[in-house]
Amino acid sequence: MTERVYMIGSGVIARLHHEAIRRHTPDAEIHICDLSADCLQAMQADDPALITHSNHKEMLAAPACDTDIVIVCTPPSSHAALSIDALASGRHVLCEKPFALTTGDAEAMLAAAEQAQRRVACCSMRFIEQDALGQLKAGIKTGRCGELYRIAWQSVAPRSRSGIEFQAGSYWFLRKNANGGGALMDWAPYDMMILLDLLDAQSVQIQQAWLAQPRTALPKDLDPDSVDVEFHGGASLLVTTPSGARVGIDFERASCCHGEHHSRFHCYGSDGGATIDWLPWGEGCALRWFADDGGQLTHSDAELADTDLAIQHIPYVRFRRHINDTAVASAFDQHAVFALSVLRGIYTAAESGTPITCTLTARPSEITA
Repeated sequence: MTERVYMIGSGVIARLHHEAIRRHTPDAEIHICDLSADCLQAMQADDPALITHSNHKEMLAAPACDTDIVIVCTPPSSHAALSIDALASGRHVLCEKPFALTTGDAEAMLAAAEQAQRRVACCSMRFIEQDALGQLKAGIKTGRCGELYRIAWQSVAPRSRSGIEFQAGSYWFLRKNANGGGALMDWAPYDMMILLDLLDAQSVQIQQAWLAQPRTALPKDLDPDSVDVEFHGGASLLVTTPSGARVGIDFERASCCHGEHHSRFHCYGSDGGATIDWLPWGEGCALRWFADDGGQLTHSDAELADTDLAIQHIPYVRFRRHINDTAVASAFDQHAVFALSVLRGIYTAAESGTPITCTLTARPSEITA
């Protein structure tokens, strides 16, 4: 049976998904739609075998097969509506991050998947199969650190704003009605998915959160009053694991600030700790374990397996590989909704000053005790 993939959108991220499809399923039949005829022509010039459509409803009107996949590659404001339409057509859906703009939208996407008996997942899984993260999760599970009690998860970049320094001119990144937020909606989908997966989180209390928009000079064609998203944010989180243990997380993410670049990803346990670099660029991924030896702090560096699977290819490859494997949960179905609910909960806690709790199966609600 010919594998069929349907792409909605033909922008920068769509080209990366197209590359993944052709690399890993070279004989797949690829359909693509976009409201821009020029964008479609540009894509088809690179791959004449592409089957183009003017809109997603026309593209998805044909009968579906059990293995059909739709990849939603549009700006976030349209993720929910397009995903729901694609699921209603009888196809599985892989949606770009962030999964949706609101928890309610994410839950509607999950309900549509359940109704259609199809799977829906988020591309926030891009980094989750790094060997460094796999070894860290295994070490936590087997007690290498003892009882885990705190994680510092911080990434601060002085000038790395989507729409300004990155993908310059794509100003929709800077507007809540299009992107849902700024630095957190852009990069924290990866952070949340990784953290929830590492701990097999069952619930998250957002005890305190904050958001900021450091001021800088902006491009001349960008109206400062149109920029209404944060560039720096953070939260104090308390995660409950399946055993009932609770782990505190100091979370921070910035795409703009008036300070030096720094990143710190460290796990603290009663009998040991670990520092990880989970980003595969620069010097590559790394994992260092810490322990006590006769009163002296010691460390050892993990040997990590190399991979030839490009980061941008992982969502498509992983989704297709596990589309019928319900044991694989991270970034799929209710886990995608859970991660989005934690992310949106940070915004709510920051704006209201009220703690928020999120669970794997329920929407955020105020903590009453």
